[in-house]
Amino acid sequence: MAFNKFMHPRNIYKQNKPDFKALAIKYPEFREVVTQDVTGKINLDFKDAKSLKALTRCLLKEDFELDVDLPVDRLIPTIPLRLNYLLWLEDIVGKTLSLRSIDIGAGSACIYPLLGNKLNGWTFLATEADETNYAYATKNIQKNNLANQITVTKTTSNDTLLAVIEGTDEEFVFCMCNPPFYSNSLEAQGLITTKNDNRPEPRSVSTASESECIASGGEVHFVNKIIDESLILKTRIRVYTSMLGKKTSIPEIKKYLIKNKIIHYASTEFCQGRTMRWGIAWTFDSTVQFPKPMFTEEKAKPPVTYTIPESCDLLKEYSLSGCETVIKDILIDLQIPFTKARSLTEEIGLCITPSIDTWSHQRRKRRDKVHSECSSEGCSGLGNAVIADKRKHNETGESDVVPAKKQKDDNLRDSGIGMPVELSPNHNVEMSADSLTQSTKDLQLDQPCSSGNVSSSALLFKCYINIRRQKNKAIALEMKWIEGKSKELMHQVMQHFKNRLVSKCMPPKQLTDIHS
Repeated sequence: MAFNKFMHPRNIYKQNKPDFKALAIKYPEFREVVTQDVTGKINLDFKDAKSLKALTRCLLKEDFELDVDLPVDRLIPTIPLRLNYLLWLEDIVGKTLSLRSIDIGAGSACIYPLLGNKLNGWTFLATEADETNYAYATKNIQKNNLANQITVTKTTSNDTLLAVIEGTDEEFVFCMCNPPFYSNSLEAQGLITTKNDNRPEPRSVSTASESECIASGGEVHFVNKIIDESLILKTRIRVYTSMLGKKTSIPEIKKYLIKNKIIHYASTEFCQGRTMRWGIAWTFDSTVQFPKPMFTEEKAKPPVTYTIPESCDLLKEYSLSGCETVIKDILIDLQIPFTKARSLTEEIGLCITPSIDTWSHQRRKRRDKVHSECSSEGCSGLGNAVIADKRKHNETGESDVVPAKKQKDDNLRDSGIGMPVELSPNHNVEMSADSLTQSTKDLQLDQPCSSGNVSSSALLFKCYINIRRQKNKAIALEMKWIEGKSKELMHQVMQHFKNRLVSKCMPPKQLTDIHS
């Protein structure tokens, strides 16, 4: 599958692929590694390290006026992928000149600092543990007269951030990293893999040295260490980022971020050619806005929808505000925490974060309550009459539920259970870009959904509730899944809404139940 259509829109190679013929005519070193078939097409052997080196060098000269030398026994960077990473950083922090940044593991090309400086005038503190890479990176900076803009510091393989900036008061706008993807040589050789057996072999050769592609614990352990150090450095670096080589690493790293109470984070995809990589970013600055990913592999599923009947007995008026009041009262009655996430002319959005199942077995709970009340008052006959009356309603097709009553218990409201969650500035950004990725266009909210004080382990699920006026003037209740233990729980809550919102005079067959 070719991913070029999902390449960053500002990537110069999205619409204009490298012209091999023009490069071969202009650059002798490129002409030496290409072949021409009978139709005149110029071909390049991507499994040959010298060919990859010539392509990268010539593209850097042609498109960025950078003169770079590369060893063939170290990682040779592909330019479109590196551009995608830098352009994503542009989307996060802007293109302001003279931004001070850190590149962890610059490599022999020192590609990110060179391109970042060339494109935006960013200055870099780069680190490198490998002796060969360090020598080449230093040479490449000097060849391009950027020694006053880019500094390379020699480190060890165990160093990430603290060892570099500890003892100084310098602050940075972002840090970036292309960590070793694999945890051992078997994984690096593809002998241990989760890939589909039918997946084709890579079309290009990997020239990376062992230290560049293998590290203890792989990329997850490497990035988790950066997370640990970010907890110490906090806002000294505004945005922490890293590239990832495996999609399976994303949920593991997000889990570690949540475990450390880092709630403002985002992930993205870097798409180019037949290769996809991923990016992860987090910050302690609540003003940072993460962009939405360019690529969504799975089509977002539409929300579960129910049209609220105009004749609903709980409604004082058939309006958005009237429906919102009833929905909130039901949530309060169920003790489900919620936050208001959006309020527009034609729709209102809420986000619910239940941690306890309070909606199941409602009929049994009401029956037990009646028994309890009647037993305490010595009116078992009345209790039986009430239950019999409820059964009679069921047999005639009428709802057996008790209309929701406004919660007036001061103790309940003071406890915060079942009430709107007060959001602190730090909690106002929890799901940021990732939440929006999972939402449909119609369910993009002004306020990202927060779990408030609910821990990730206690959370049953998280979803958006949208109260929307449709074109036919009817009002629809929509529920859109975000995350949690089981989508079935969300469907159960929707069924509870249906039971509570149905008109008692409406036969069941007339209920509007749309799963679109």
